[in-house]
Amino acid sequence: MGTEVRELLKKVFFVLGFGFLTCLTISYKAWFALSIFPKANVFPYEIPYYVFQSFSVLLIFLVFVQPFWFANRLIYRLILLTLVILFLFDFGLIQPWAWMYFIFIWASSLFAKYYFKYKDLSPILAVLKVLMAFIYIFSGIFKFNPNFEEIALPYILMPATNYLWQYKDWIISAFSIAPFVEIALGVSLLFNSISMYSKFGLIAMHLFVLLMIGPLGLNHNMVVWPWNLQMIFLLWFLFPMKLEKASLFPFWNLLFKRPFKYIVYVSIALFGLGFTPYGNPYMAFDLYSGGILYKSIAFNKADVKLMPSYIDIYTEAYGDSIYVNYYNWSAKETQLPPCPMAICDTLYKRKIKEIIQ
Repeated sequence: MGTEVRELLKKVFFVLGFGFLTCLTISYKAWFALSIFPKANVFPYEIPYYVFQSFSVLLIFLVFVQPFWFANRLIYRLILLTLVILFLFDFGLIQPWAWMYFIFIWASSLFAKYYFKYKDLSPILAVLKVLMAFIYIFSGIFKFNPNFEEIALPYILMPATNYLWQYKDWIISAFSIAPFVEIALGVSLLFNSISMYSKFGLIAMHLFVLLMIGPLGLNHNMVVWPWNLQMIFLLWFLFPMKLEKASLFPFWNLLFKRPFKYIVYVSIALFGLGFTPYGNPYMAFDLYSGGILYKSIAFNKADVKLMPSYIDIYTEAYGDSIYVNYYNWSAKETQLPPCPMAICDTLYKRKIKEIIQ
């Protein structure tokens, strides 16, 4: 059992590494500080490009070699440290896929030394399965907000409703059960007896998302493609049919057995933190309410002395005000949505004001 699961874990870490590197490649302007879009950092001075680039190169190297030495705790710790430094340099880098990768690597770093110590590695596999389940449970919970059905869902379904316009209301109404379905499928991943079936429902969900918001649909942000494909492969490898028929280490035992119970407890805390105003806001209410899709910063026309052409295409004038849509600006320039935290709004407004005045 240990050898079989060890080979499976190698595949999982290859998928994680490849998915993360692909996302990073698509949004390379943000990670290498090559974008003209302002960075969201609280430092009173600009971080030199070569600092961003040095840490980004180091991160790429560590993520690339990690699957080959996945029992080396030092590599995990260096990846975590490098990610934290880059996150501090620019809050906009704390994307959902980057945050989930951070949690996976954090959990893996704690039990790396057990890869060759335990004869049965199914507890380690169970930890990663728990993390996968929480991704869907929490994202489903935070779709329960007033704007998901009114703003976010109609936007996502536009490729279908524009074509089948006469059934628009029916289609949106039918997909309004998405939060319930996602939570149910996420919870079912915690049970070995039914997880082999629920994974197909989640894979179908990811394929549908790719169809709606990928290049064949809205084509708003290419980074969603590798993220969704990565989740499909993780579901396929973490919940294989033949291993599910075996007597795998039950999730519930992880709550009481060391060292795994500590990994599970802290992982739950990290996920919870990510869904609060004090954690990663990309995974919280704003992401699913559609609020971050239409944010703009307002300036008085009389105060605007200079409007560079690279900003002008993202501005609209109404009355005495000029609105800069920094969401579209970031999505186009960096292939990443900007940080929606209140502190980021303040930073963006201050930095954009310096550019146009």
